[in-house]
Amino acid sequence: MTMKRTLVSAMVGTALTFGAAASAYATTTLKLSHNHPRDHAVHKAMDFLAKEVRQATDGEVRIRIYQMLNLVLSESQWS
Repeated sequence: MTMKRTLVSAMVGTALTFGAAASAYATTTLKLSHNHPRDHAVHKAMDFLAKEVRQATDGEVRIRIYQMLNLVLSESQWS
């Protein structure tokens, strides 16, 4: 009986370890950019979208919003 209990405990522990490791790597971050200030309707809509996606996916998908073209390289960085 002790051997069976030890084996079951080891299997459960292994499953929990792999499950925790898999969920740690499951978060995905998407980048979204626009060329408007924060008080513009486009930014507010994107912010709403980001919150809805994060809530719907239990935090596994996140959307990072870059305003005023912060995600785009400037002309001096292209050369």
